Amino acid sequence: LAETVDASRRQVDWRVLATDISTRVLTEAEQGIYSESRIENIPKQQRGRFLRAIQDRGETRYQMADRIRQSILFKRLNLSQPPFPMCGPMDIIFCRNVMIYFDDKVRDALIREFHRLLRPDGFLMVGHSESLNRSADLFKPLGGTVYQPIK
Repeated sequence: LAETVDASRRQVDWRVLATDISTRVLTEAEQGIYSESRIENIPKQQRGRFLRAIQDRGETRYQMADRIRQSILFKRLNLSQPPFPMCGPMDIIFCRNVMIYFDDKVRDALIREFHRLLRPDGFLMVGHSESLNRSADLFKPLGGTVYQPIK
């Protein structure tokens, strides 16, 4: 996202809301520190732009650039308990490989909440093993695992 915005040479106000139920996971993610093995698939050009080498616990690790970390808000959120405290509208919601752990009742409530939060021209991206077939009245498939709300 940052690379696309930078390439456009436009002023774009973008933010990411990253959620998890685990405060431990959120604390770790907020630090944005990765081992060499975790970043090996990131192209070297992007590594140079968005990561900086640091010494952490006696080894070289890589921390996400401050400008990226400052654009991400980390919050604890239990996806099985909508409604959520945010109002929206959101442009994109990524909910990948989470709904498979919920029963149909919780999954249906979560999908309704995503529908409420998304802009009419927004996108919901789910995991490959997840489907919104039961919510055909709320979302139309755009291909693969990408859906758009029906308003």
